[in-house]
Amino acid sequence: MIEDATLDYLVARRFGYLLFQRLFGTEPSDELFDAIDEDVATRAFGFVDVEGTTAAYGRELLDLAQAENRDLAARLSDYTRLFVGPAALPAPPWESVYLEGKRMVMQPSTLDIRNAYRAHGFLPALYPRVPDDHLALELDFLASLAAEACDAYDRGDEGRMRDALEASGDFIADHPLKWIDAFACDLEEKGGSDFYACAAKALASFMAADVRRLEAACG
Repeated sequence: MIEDATLDYLVARRFGYLLFQRLFGTEPSDELFDAIDEDVATRAFGFVDVEGTTAAYGRELLDLAQAENRDLAARLSDYTRLFVGPAALPAPPWESVYLEGKRMVMQPSTLDIRNAYRAHGFLPALYPRVPDDHLALELDFLASLAAEACDAYDRGDEGRMRDALEASGDFIADHPLKWIDAFACDLEEKGGSDFYACAAKALASFMAADVRRLEAACG
């Protein structure tokens, strides 16, 4: 069995990427926030990030998601302003905007991501209406790979589990990890939303910790 590839860790990864995908990929709603189990989320962050950095951001994020701290109308307005438009977005959620040095989408890095998706039989639900390098689609892909690793673990298929974990680590390191810090910085400095700035910082910390664990497990 791969070192550190415990079921708790695998399930925590799947939970984390699915949670962040929903936060950045769907409009905020009471149903979305009410479905976040604080205890489960706290344990998931801890299993992935044993050093605890993600947990600190996670506690702030979970507190902001609680009903008593939630202004849904303002949260929805923030989501539209930050990620939909029609005005210029202060923190565009596309990888190519950050990696290609241009405030443009559908750059060469987008094709690289599309090829990674195809290699694993992943077709985004919003394809082709949304560019492949949208943060929510990258997170959806990582959630899919995390689910594949969990399924392989349940079947006792170590080879398939290793393949899914290695693909996850390579994709994170080659794609979202290269721009998520800049995206989080833009949200914090220009976004005007404590919730989404905190979510981005928590995600950046979660992915960095996950890559460290995957490198230790699969290296």
